[in-house]
Amino acid sequence: MKKIFILNFLLINIIYAECSDLDFDLCNQYSQFCEWDEETNQCQDIGGGSGGGNNSYIEPSCIPFNQTDPIP
Repeated sequence: MKKIFILNFLLINIIYAECSDLDFDLCNQYSQFCEWDEETNQCQDIGGGSGGGNNSYIEPSCIPFNQTDPIP
């Protein structure tokens, strides 16, 4: 039972890891969300996922042209 608890704890931490927590190999493995910065030798978020970044940005092309009501 103790081993299952430890395994679950480790898996949860992996799921919620930020790109900045990853090394070069893992950063390349998650290229959909992260990219390796050669200048700083760090993995950084490319803004495609839901973690980090400016999540309040709305692509203007998805707003109907005649919409006058504020977006909630």
